Amino acid sequence: MPLVRAACVGLLLAAVACGRGASSEPRQPAPAIVVSPPTDSPVEPASRVAEPALPKDAAVLDDLGIAVVLPPDARRDHQVKTRRHVVTLAPHLIVELQFVGQPAPRSVAELQAAWGMPGSDELGRGDPQDGVRHLALAFEVRIGFEGMPGQTIHTFKRVARVYAVLPLGGESHVLCTGYIEREVASSADPDLERVRSICLSMRKR
Repeated sequence: MPLVRAACVGLLLAAVACGRGASSEPRQPAPAIVVSPPTDSPVEPASRVAEPALPKDAAVLDDLGIAVVLPPDARRDHQVKTRRHVVTLAPHLIVELQFVGQPAPRSVAELQAAWGMPGSDELGRGDPQDGVRHLALAFEVRIGFEGMPGQTIHTFKRVARVYAVLPLGGESHVLCTGYIEREVASSADPDLERVRSICLSMRKR
């Protein structure tokens, strides 16, 4: 009986030793999988900036080199010789787009110097580094109408203008002028916003 018990104990110790030996073996790490990018895939330069997409309803004015958003019900007059587009929204509301073969004003201060006048009130401005630079002004203009036959009566009325420029390069630009032939007291005036939105929608082609 002691011999049988000793044999069993010996077998048990051997099994434990075998088990310990199996668990103490170091496991081999799984091989790392490295995925290399295809050599023929294009690489975009880090400095490249995407151009803003043109609106779907933009009208392309090839002779000016721009696209602009125009209301579908607006009346358009294309003057080929002078490279001018006249857009009539209403009898008192007109927008002119004109190609100018000169460098664009470099700041709103230069716009003010070119188009401002004594007694004008500023209704808004925008001076981005790239894009459309604009200035909105309200002022008085002199008008005349016929009174008695052969007699012209002169008076003054308050109007507003939007002047905006889009540089096409170092030597040319497009001038957008919005005419509001009535008094405008605020930058939130809906007629002012209508002509300004057309000017600000200009994009180079």
